[in-house]
Amino acid sequence: EETAEEETAEEETAEEENVEEESLDETADEEVEEKPVDNEGEDESEELVDEAEAEEDLPIEETEDEETIEEEIDAAEDNTESVDDVATGSWFFGSSEVEEDETDTGEEEEEESVEETLEEEEETLEEEPIEETLEEEEESDEESPESVKSKKLTKTDINQLLDEKSEVLEELTKYIMAKILHENQDQIVESQRKFKKPVVSIQEDEAEQVEVKESEPVPEPEILSETAAVVKQNKNVIIFFYETMDKISKKIINGLDKVEGNFIGKDIQFLAVDIDEVPDIEVASVPSLIYFKNGEPVVYEENLMNEEAIREWVDEELKSNLDVIEDLNTEQIHELMDENEYVMVYLYASDCEACDEAIKQLEQIDDDADAVGVKFVKTDEAEFAAEYGIESFPAILYFENKQPSIYDGDAAEETELLTWLLYQMKEDTIENINRELLIKMIDEFEFLAVYFYEDNEDSVKVLRHLELIDDEASQYGVRMVKLDDPLMSKKYGHRTPPGLGFFRKGNYVKFDGDLFDDEEMLDWLTDPAVMEISDQIEKVNKKMFEKLITRNEFLTVLFYSDTDCKQCEGVLQELENIDDDAETAGIPIVKLEDKELAKTVGVFALPAVVFFRNFGEEAVIYTGDLKREESILEWLMVQKDPSNDAIEELEGDELRKSVGSSDAVAVFIYSHEECENCLETLTELENIDDDAETAGIPIVKLEDKELAKTVGVFALPAVVFFRNFGEEAVIYTGDLKREESILEWLMVQKDPSNDAIEELEGDELRKSVGSSDAVAVFIYSHEECENCLETLTELENIDDDVERQKIQMVKTTDAAFAEEVGIEKYPALVFFKEGVPNLYEGDLTVEEEVLDWLTEMKVESHIELITRPMLETMVEETQYLAVFFYKQNCRTCDQVIAELENIDDECDQYGIQLVKLKDPPLAKRYGIKTFPALVYFRNGNPLTFEGDLKSEESVLEWLVDDDNRELEDEIEAVNFRMLDKLLETSPLMAVFFYDDECVECDAILEELETVDDEADAYGIDFVKNNDPHAARQYNIYNTPALVYFRRMSPVVFDGDLMDGERILEWLTSQDVFETKDEIEEVNRKMLEKLLDENEFVAVYFYEDNCLECDEAMEGLEKIDDETDALDITFVKVNDPRYAKKYGVNKLPALVYFRRKFPSIYRDSLFDEDNILEWLTSNRYKQLELGVFMYAIVSLAVTFICYTAFLMFGLKPREPEKKKEE
Repeated sequence: EETAEEETAEEETAEEENVEEESLDETADEEVEEKPVDNEGEDESEELVDEAEAEEDLPIEETEDEETIEEEIDAAEDNTESVDDVATGSWFFGSSEVEEDETDTGEEEEEESVEETLEEEEETLEEEPIEETLEEEEESDEESPESVKSKKLTKTDINQLLDEKSEVLEELTKYIMAKILHENQDQIVESQRKFKKPVVSIQEDEAEQVEVKESEPVPEPEILSETAAVVKQNKNVIIFFYETMDKISKKIINGLDKVEGNFIGKDIQFLAVDIDEVPDIEVASVPSLIYFKNGEPVVYEENLMNEEAIREWVDEELKSNLDVIEDLNTEQIHELMDENEYVMVYLYASDCEACDEAIKQLEQIDDDADAVGVKFVKTDEAEFAAEYGIESFPAILYFENKQPSIYDGDAAEETELLTWLLYQMKEDTIENINRELLIKMIDEFEFLAVYFYEDNEDSVKVLRHLELIDDEASQYGVRMVKLDDPLMSKKYGHRTPPGLGFFRKGNYVKFDGDLFDDEEMLDWLTDPAVMEISDQIEKVNKKMFEKLITRNEFLTVLFYSDTDCKQCEGVLQELENIDDDAETAGIPIVKLEDKELAKTVGVFALPAVVFFRNFGEEAVIYTGDLKREESILEWLMVQKDPSNDAIEELEGDELRKSVGSSDAVAVFIYSHEECENCLETLTELENIDDDAETAGIPIVKLEDKELAKTVGVFALPAVVFFRNFGEEAVIYTGDLKREESILEWLMVQKDPSNDAIEELEGDELRKSVGSSDAVAVFIYSHEECENCLETLTELENIDDDVERQKIQMVKTTDAAFAEEVGIEKYPALVFFKEGVPNLYEGDLTVEEEVLDWLTEMKVESHIELITRPMLETMVEETQYLAVFFYKQNCRTCDQVIAELENIDDECDQYGIQLVKLKDPPLAKRYGIKTFPALVYFRNGNPLTFEGDLKSEESVLEWLVDDDNRELEDEIEAVNFRMLDKLLETSPLMAVFFYDDECVECDAILEELETVDDEADAYGIDFVKNNDPHAARQYNIYNTPALVYFRRMSPVVFDGDLMDGERILEWLTSQDVFETKDEIEEVNRKMLEKLLDENEFVAVYFYEDNCLECDEAMEGLEKIDDETDALDITFVKVNDPRYAKKYGVNKLPALVYFRRKFPSIYRDSLFDEDNILEWLTSNRYKQLELGVFMYAIVSLAVTFICYTAFLMFGLKPREPEKKKEE
């Protein structure tokens, strides 16, 4: 009954509310007719009245429940809100400031004018966003500098942080993000203003409409309701629309209140709104629950009373609208890269569990990437992965201005990825690529530097050096990347990374310098000689031009444009035709596309050719016809040397007069139209014009076919020499492209008695070098040499003087021979003394110095200067080679060379070739890090000297030391001087004497080498000698012969030299190595052999640096003969460790072996008489020992026989009963 009464009361209350609403509506309609604009205030009043009434009608229990839920929301969001807001729906999310203001002041403003209402709304809409924005700007301006300043890190700190744990990476990430946000503050504020601008503009428009509404009628502006504004400004809004706050609506709201509790702290708002309050939102039916996702409505179709179903629906819709990484196809990604500077792409596969796990982690940094301006997308398209060579998933590609870099870390570690991303954006980093990207970039980039590395400490250090020069290298147009691919590293010559290489339009050059010297690497990468590509004019940028102008005294630049210049391509082709000729003349030509730079030198129309001289101090613009290449080349020659007059052109009577009045005239006959290589030949003659003029041979040019025929010339071009005032004409029949040959021919024609330096090539040249004691070879080139002709002229002046010193002088243009001796720059002079090369380092144009040097090299012995190819040849051909490595501008090196010169002759006597080499990169291959250094090659095996190089005695002693000279698996060859030294130091030595003309010697040597190692084991040194004088010194007149030296006493082997076993047995036999009046020295191998072969052996164990040992030895030497008489072999062993095997712990010691059984002498070793008595007594203990042993054996036999008799002879008889049984 109570429930029924309550329901009846509620119905009556609802009817009263409807009546009041109708009356209010009628009143509002009347007011609208009188004041069209005033209805807005009335609607607000109505809403406030309805809300108040609805609040009064709420049951007490529901109010208490709502208060409980509001307390939970307040605890989570730290907001205190009144329960009075229940009727407006604010209990879902907390009212906005606008709603609170309107609720508090609604009754007071009910009768205000429309203008006042519009002004307040305008102020609210204008001031709130703008003030908030300005406050945010001030806070960011105040906080960002402090945070950046407090966390200011150096580059070294960043490198250290990158090597530490994830906590440190998070700290680094915060630092870099703060830095980026601070640096881009202006852009962020601008974007915020742009975002707020539409609201302000609407407000301004509204204000303008209010101002002009009295003067002219305007339509009422569209004003969004509060609910519509909330929907527009938020991504996730859930609204329950009702028509009347009846019991059903209250129950639904109460259930939604519980659902909202599950989403506290998430980016979602809940509202309950009367349908009449939102005329600008279309709702199909009420009550209705709608989810607005980014302003788009999604209607809930199920039961509104089912709280659990609503919660699941809201949760599913919310998850689908969270920030996710956008999935794009290949075309969309390329479009994105066209529009954005920074793009990061996550590549995954559909059947990849690791990919799914990684994407969950990466979703967490999507917003961070957006905040710093990086577009983060994902794709699973195989086409895109194949384009960049991605084969394993997941993978991450970062693009900066479309240039890719591969992330080589763990894609699932989002903190490390974000740190790496920010580091890529703000620091000087080198992009990481794979094999496919390398192949692609080689085709795309004109200059590509590739750093090959692996996971080691050196690679990390070198990478940091390269990152210091990355930006500067890019200014020169050099793109730098890094690659971790062992196969590609080996392919390009880097077997043990790290290594650096350079691709110039696909042509690879390897860096051989110091990888830890960033300046050296930058100089190499930007060196015009390295960047130069043959057979075409190089394109340079402004930075490279500035470098070229400081290195080249003369430089020609073609200013052009690829876009708006029609003639540029044709002019460029003309210049390509003369590029090589200009290069030969010392005038490099480059092309530059830079209009601003062109204007600075007075060029305002393209194309244009500008000649720079005196290292850029003076610029001259070519004003002739750009389509006539020969005119351009001739102009360049004149600009290079204005004093150099071009070859004069004569015709007709003028020519005849010149020929008739001169004793010697050279005439160049050519044609402009019908001669392809006339221009090239004319250039060659221009180069020798002055030299010929100096020699009294003027050169003129003639373009007259008829006159040419009169002297026998029918093919052009041609050079004709007129002598004896034109009475005799001689036609040049050699190569017109070889200017020095032409000049030499002209000299001979003028004076046939003048002998020029002989020119040799190929086998003829090599034969001359190998057969002559002293040969000087002048190496030059026709194409790659500027002053070769001048140098050759100087050498011609000293040719006769050189010949008087019995030095043959020749010249050659043989490029293969130049490569063999390591000549890369022309001209060069190499002196060969008995086939050993020595490179001249001085000025070749100073003929007196060249003559003095050649004479000194011929008469005196000096350390020869060689090149890398020379070293490679000498290492293969020379058994003992000592190489002194040094570098330029090294005072210590100069001092050491002076010291080593003192032992050069002695090294020669010992058969050691001593040379010097200035090649620091090659030295590093042998582990040399400091200069100077000395490396000893024994049959190609290097050994580095660790002592004091300034002490020539120490160096010589080290070089001739037997241990250092010893070769593996080969009998060492020694000369007479070395043999004498070895015999003085080695107690046992076998020497094989032979001669070079011996047929069977090679076979004998092979057999002897089979026993060389075993002889070594017995302490016998094995060497060979092919010097007949050395053999005769030891009375050896017939070779081959094997001689065994024991303390310099020779014994000749008279057996078969092809029987290696017999030879070894002979060398190790006691009769051969034993010497009288001296205790023989043996090693452990020889001692064991003696113990096997001899019954009685006495061994004296001693050690070095032992005074007692020497004194005891002198006493033992006195009884050596007596021990021999006792048939005791007496030897000595210098091996303390081997002595411990026989219980000897203190040296010196004497051990007597009787049939290998040792017995140690315990008395004083200085009493030789007592020692002899002890040895004699031990020697003759054989009889006593025999009787004793016989007695023991007899007792043993007797015991065995007695035991057998007891066991078998005295068996007890078995009882007869037992026997019967």
